[in-house]
Amino acid sequence: DPGHALVDAARELHADLIVLGSIKKGFFLRLLTGSVGDYVVHHAPCPVLIVPHA
Repeated sequence: DPGHALVDAARELHADLIVLGSIKKGFFLRLLTGSVGDYVVHHAPCPVLIVPHA
């Protein structure tokens, strides 16, 4: 799972910040699959910056 891997790596590396890019998902797709960004924001040991797709 990418979210778990990112949070684990941030802990192991003592990260000061995690930067993620975001993509647009439809409401129903997001409801069914969740979001890596949401998981990381709620579980990361450091601040998370989510950069929207241009």
